Amino acid sequence: MCSDAKDLGKGKMAQTHMIKAGFDLPISALNCLIDMYAKCGNLEDARKVFDKMRKRNIFCWNIMISSYAKRGGMDFARKLFDEMTDRDCISWNAIISGYVTNENAEEALKLFQRMHKESRMMTEFSFASVVDACVDILGLEQGRQVHVCIIKYGLISNMILQNALVDMYAKCGNLEDARQVFDGMREQDLVSWTAMIAGYARQGRGKEALYMIGEMKLAGLKPNEATYASFFGACAECGRIEYARNMFDTLPERNVVLWNAMITGYRQNKHGLEVLRLFYQMQRAGIKADHVSFLCVLGACADLLDVSYGEQIHSNIIKSGFGSNVFVCCALMDMYMKCGRICDAQQLFQKLHAQNLVSYTTMIAGYAHNGFAENSLILFSQMQLNSIKPDATTFTGLVNACASLASLENGEQVHAHILKAGFEKSVFVRSSIVDMYSKCGNIQGAWQVFEEMPENNVVLWNAMIASHAHHGYGLRALQLFEKMQHKSVKPDSTTFIAVLSACSHAGLVDEGRFYFESMSQGHCIEPRIDHYMHMVDLLGRHGLFYEVEDLINRMPFKPDAAVWGALVGACKIHGNLELGARAALHLIELEPNTAVPYVLLSSIYAAGGRWEDVEKVRKLLKDRGIKKQPGCSWIVIKTKVNVFVT
Repeated sequence: MCSDAKDLGKGKMAQTHMIKAGFDLPISALNCLIDMYAKCGNLEDARKVFDKMRKRNIFCWNIMISSYAKRGGMDFARKLFDEMTDRDCISWNAIISGYVTNENAEEALKLFQRMHKESRMMTEFSFASVVDACVDILGLEQGRQVHVCIIKYGLISNMILQNALVDMYAKCGNLEDARQVFDGMREQDLVSWTAMIAGYARQGRGKEALYMIGEMKLAGLKPNEATYASFFGACAECGRIEYARNMFDTLPERNVVLWNAMITGYRQNKHGLEVLRLFYQMQRAGIKADHVSFLCVLGACADLLDVSYGEQIHSNIIKSGFGSNVFVCCALMDMYMKCGRICDAQQLFQKLHAQNLVSYTTMIAGYAHNGFAENSLILFSQMQLNSIKPDATTFTGLVNACASLASLENGEQVHAHILKAGFEKSVFVRSSIVDMYSKCGNIQGAWQVFEEMPENNVVLWNAMIASHAHHGYGLRALQLFEKMQHKSVKPDSTTFIAVLSACSHAGLVDEGRFYFESMSQGHCIEPRIDHYMHMVDLLGRHGLFYEVEDLINRMPFKPDAAVWGALVGACKIHGNLELGARAALHLIELEPNTAVPYVLLSSIYAAGGRWEDVEKVRKLLKDRGIKKQPGCSWIVIKTKVNVFVT
């Protein structure tokens, strides 16, 4: 009863009474105690009971493995699993699903293969977890092998597995196989239709997705908010947010979930101004914002570096009663940090009732972003003194801090902490380590980290390609890209950003054009604003301004500050003052509160001898109260970072 009610106090009292009464508790009672403590989240007491048991049955082993796996304690869960002399299907399912939940799909797949070799009995739950693992790594071939196993076990008619397979094939980009499984189902439910609709939208095939929504209605099923939210998310993922908006505008009823899905889509596609417009449109429609709405709109303010808008949202948050929500507070801290308002972020951090992992991680990343990497390292030490264990995101921020300092020694120390904490297998941590070694000039160190990973996925390949691009090894970066494809690693949108950057740094114009065109034609990836920016930079560096202007005019979305900034830089190189001035004015429109575009415009006017215009720009900068950021450089002497400001 205490277990079902999750009443830890009554459960402890019951245990105390039984011990005082001198009961020699049977295994079944001890199992109930372990189950009660585990369900109440008290793994420490659950483990004490488990460790003191003279005899254990499979039930208590499974409870412990499952409980630790659910709470991220995979090292201990695996230790228990390996110690078991007799395992059943529940034991295997618990450890496999634990690895999937904790984002270690590779280990989940290895265990599944071992389970299959040992001829263990598999259930639909075994297969459901492992199909999810295939989705996590976009492992189409592994997914096909699992599909064959499902057929052999006679479970192919199970609707949960059919839906999982449809979703897996769709997310891995194989809509033909997804459709084949979908059409072979005796009956499709909302999950089946939603997976197919999102799959079409994700590949930029919006018309087919809309057609599927119509077919779904004809089949007698009404799309729900999950269907529409999945459709919006998939459209955003492939850069076709306009398909989502067209559908959104036709919906007669839109709740906060759908508004949030649409707002999030614009945020993902870096349309910050549209995020803010849609947020206020939502409020005018009488829909109350929730914490998800505020997280997204604060992210947009951070992207736009618009602190005045951020302050308005801050007031709105307090009025709406979300001022004490730790995640919203951390989003506020992140916004202030990205806008350079470090003191405001620090005040919020200090006012928190209890600093936790998220707040520390936000501040560590914020200090690194603002060039105060030493503060990041100090805060990490404070975090350790407060017994708050870092996670993969914390370490990613720390590694980025070392990269921004180009401090190899600090980077190596953080790398040692990562190895000690057991986060070296995290793809994102490992890719940040590769980036750090690269920025510290140690390409060999980056290679070593890359090669130590048994199965390099797209994130690590992207990091290696980007590191070679950063150092001007354009041809080597392209060779890596070709090698990556040869190893059947499917490139993503980020891969092509690294590839186009490599072409730009190395001046490979023809190659850049080829890879840019191949994105949509050969890889079903629609170019996003970042890809266009790198093409503008590549073409502009070679003075191909007619081609640049044509490319900008053909863009399916409005150019952002990065695009205009790349064009201004190219115009300065080639002395194209007229186009450079126009681009700089566009940049000022987008970033009116940042000094950089004013400085660029002033320098362009100065290069053309237009001194009156130079004075006007300087006066405008002064009248708006915008200050230029001082130049900064540093050197490491005997492990101490010495910073020089000019």
